[in-house]
Amino acid sequence: MAEASAFLGAQQSAVTQLGENATALSETLLFSDASSGSNTEAVLAQEARNVFTQTVGALNGSAGGRSLFSGANVRASPLPPADEMLEQLTLEFGAIADLHQRAAAIKDWFTADGAGYAQAYSGNDDQLVGYALSSGDRITASVTAMDPDFREFLAQTATAALVPEVEVLESIGADLAASAQAFAEKSGLIGLSESRLEAMSVRDAAERSSLEIQLTDMTVPDLYEVAVRLEENQQALERMYLVTSKLSSMSLADYL
Repeated sequence: MAEASAFLGAQQSAVTQLGENATALSETLLFSDASSGSNTEAVLAQEARNVFTQTVGALNGSAGGRSLFSGANVRASPLPPADEMLEQLTLEFGAIADLHQRAAAIKDWFTADGAGYAQAYSGNDDQLVGYALSSGDRITASVTAMDPDFREFLAQTATAALVPEVEVLESIGADLAASAQAFAEKSGLIGLSESRLEAMSVRDAAERSSLEIQLTDMTVPDLYEVAVRLEENQQALERMYLVTSKLSSMSLADYL
């Protein structure tokens, strides 16, 4: 159970951090005056790039040598490095002149079935990470990097990094607030699994304690019963000594 607890705890920490990043970046984009000039846009683009990089790092994280968000393919990181994905997006869509079309193309790359992100994903969603527990129950970690909320968040941060224009950034700032809420709900779902695991742990501890008491009852003798039997054996031994003593004092003359 300790391994399962550590794995779920690491997932929880990662999702919590993503939620905090989404909130912070949303506030930055919504309350910064991007219209004040290209320098501000460049600063916001760098901030978005940093959050994108942190997000990829979190999704590529591991616990106990097992990848957190790769499904059953726990020995592989689910995503390529952040810089590689941003370079790929720039190559594919950087030449699109219309900013909104470029932003839409980036979003589709992350969110559309069979598009670039789905092809880059190295995990296994056909099977998920599961832990068999001593009670015979099983806990499954069902959240992977293919989760729609993760993909949407990556699309938002990548778009802000690569299309840092006023209208685009303001729209993304509003969308990021929704992502922060989605991460809060996801954190709650992982928390339910953690609570279920804790309940199983308490139950198993109670069962072990009960079995130990039963085993003690079976292996430790009743002290009163032992004392009674010891007294009985001692009295029998004394009678035997008495008889033996009398027999040893007799001679043939006693019978003549």
